[in-house]
Amino acid sequence: MLLDSVTRQIEELNARYGADTQRADRFYFFHRERLWNDGEQVWMGWERKRGKLLEFNQLLRGATNTSYIVQIGDLSLLSQVKYVITLDADTELPINAARRLVGAIAHPLNCPVLDRAARRVLAGYSIIQPRTAVTALSAGASRFAQIFAGDTGLDPYATTSSDVYQDLFGAGSYVGKAIYDVEAMETVLEGRFPPNLLLSHDLLEGAHARVGLATDIQLLEDFPSGYDAYTRREHRWIRGDWQIIDWLSPRVPDEVRRVRVANPLPLSERLKIFDNLRRSLLPQSIVLLLLGGWTVLPGSAAVWTFIALFPLIIPQLLTFTSEIGVHPVGETWRAYLTVLADAALLNLTRAGLNLAFILYQAVLSTDAISRVFVRRAITHRNLLKWSSAATVERRQARTAADYALRMLASPLLATAVAVLVVWVARAALLVALPLLLSWLAAPLLAYAVSLPLQTRPAQLPAAAYSALRLTARKLWRFYETFAGEDDHYLPPDNYQEDPIPVIAHRTSPTNIGFLLLATVAAYDFGYIGLREVTERLEQTLATLQRLERYRGHFYNWYDTIAQRPLRPQYVSTVDSGNLAASLVVVKQACLELLDAPVVAPAAWRGILDTLAALDDSLHQLASTQAAAAATCGQLSSIAGKLGAGSQPAPVGLRAWLERLDALDQTCQALATHQAALARQAPVTALADVSYWCARLTQ
Repeated sequence: MLLDSVTRQIEELNARYGADTQRADRFYFFHRERLWNDGEQVWMGWERKRGKLLEFNQLLRGATNTSYIVQIGDLSLLSQVKYVITLDADTELPINAARRLVGAIAHPLNCPVLDRAARRVLAGYSIIQPRTAVTALSAGASRFAQIFAGDTGLDPYATTSSDVYQDLFGAGSYVGKAIYDVEAMETVLEGRFPPNLLLSHDLLEGAHARVGLATDIQLLEDFPSGYDAYTRREHRWIRGDWQIIDWLSPRVPDEVRRVRVANPLPLSERLKIFDNLRRSLLPQSIVLLLLGGWTVLPGSAAVWTFIALFPLIIPQLLTFTSEIGVHPVGETWRAYLTVLADAALLNLTRAGLNLAFILYQAVLSTDAISRVFVRRAITHRNLLKWSSAATVERRQARTAADYALRMLASPLLATAVAVLVVWVARAALLVALPLLLSWLAAPLLAYAVSLPLQTRPAQLPAAAYSALRLTARKLWRFYETFAGEDDHYLPPDNYQEDPIPVIAHRTSPTNIGFLLLATVAAYDFGYIGLREVTERLEQTLATLQRLERYRGHFYNWYDTIAQRPLRPQYVSTVDSGNLAASLVVVKQACLELLDAPVVAPAAWRGILDTLAALDDSLHQLASTQAAAAATCGQLSSIAGKLGAGSQPAPVGLRAWLERLDALDQTCQALATHQAALARQAPVTALADVSYWCARLTQ
């Protein structure tokens, strides 16, 4: 069974990571049993997520009658839990975000002050709500996500935003991904709401518990990859918002007394609920105003169209205006104008798609609102009907036919509106036609922008490719020159060329990780063979075994000659992480080397790169030493003949032997001319040429 598998793996984690800790368990697992819900006609967890959190709070306070039938971990610690962080399955918790959330809610000015008799929060906050941003990966899944996801990634300093409710009324809105005070939440919410009613419980719970918005703390969540998944999520949110409409009235339902009681919410919290309802009615209002302006309202149809579309256009206009800003000092006008053009195109595209989808959005919102009233007044079923984000993503429309079927209402209603306009006010058809056509094409547009983006590897020009490989060959020269026996096969931190050559005989875990990766890359590029890559890795790892460590962790700086830590001694999580990641790569490379051929597949390409480096050094020498220019030209000609790009890599032992014979003859010719160069230029000027000739021979 799945539960047995999860339970076993949690116990294995505790056995592996709990041995060195004061407490036995670090990992916990709680699972509720499914109960029959007559209103939903399914077996489900009581009250879904709201019930899960409510019962979990009771469990933390010592209750034994919850539906949590599986409880794995040291349960004696549950009574010590003061705060809970709630996350959705598609939410990421960045490093240090949890610590900052705890710091914010535990601050003396934020601690909740409770009126237990009235079950109210008088001051402070029971919940601290961080800002949520979209993950960069999900924002690039489709054109739709790119257009509507907005800013992505972690940049809280550049994008910290203001919130009207927090700024004016001192309380923000709870969106379900936050940290809360267990005692305060249980005191305020226990027995507060009737069962089988709250689909979107977050806003209402936050209204009772009081929420503090911390926009400088950020979580990351996925954005829907397609328009269909986006609208399904919107449909559920609208249903949830309308199912709590009771809390706009003076008296509200109460779970304990089974009667209506005075509404405890202040006007500011009721305004949040009203604002969500108003927002859900905006598409219908725009469509109705457009229809009226095209048919029965007096005056110009164009003016009414502009008035109706103003709420959709002005946000994009304001966004673009804010992006114009001031021309940054030092940035070229071409780059600045390119950014502005991209921003303008993005805002125009977003506005155009909003216009094309507005009719379908109106239909969708009307359907969601109608379902709420029918279910509450007549059927009393499916009020908690809900699908997870993963399920919605998996079941969304994928083909043009799927979108045409699911968005059929848009072209049908567009056709009906066109007929009505022609019948009532034919002169307005010219004004209405662009919107009518976009509504007709809405399913096709939705399908087109929701297609997964196919990433295509960029094809570099041959010259750029050769230049990059030449740079790679020169980079490997640093490691093969300095990470040798004198430094116990550890890389020095740097090499100073001017004013005098100086080697910094110190290294860090990051430097060591880079050496290991460079060694593997040198084999992949064909700069070293199977034996050399093996020997270099073994020698570096052997040195690592001898280095002094702190609880298994490498110190941040070592003397590469004395092989001892440098003072002050400390451990860096960044450097240790870099080394750990590098070791993972090296492990995989070693596993692949087990089956590698004796001659590396890229060996010939690596020889050509060495020839290119030799040719480059000859040109530099010729430009600085006029007496050696002729000899340099002869050497360059010899190297160029062997390195002609038309020669394919040898295949088979005989072909390799023939190529190596030719290479040996070339090296002998180079040695002859190199001796002539020694008489024509200073030794220091010949260092690069001598080095590359030696490497080519090796």
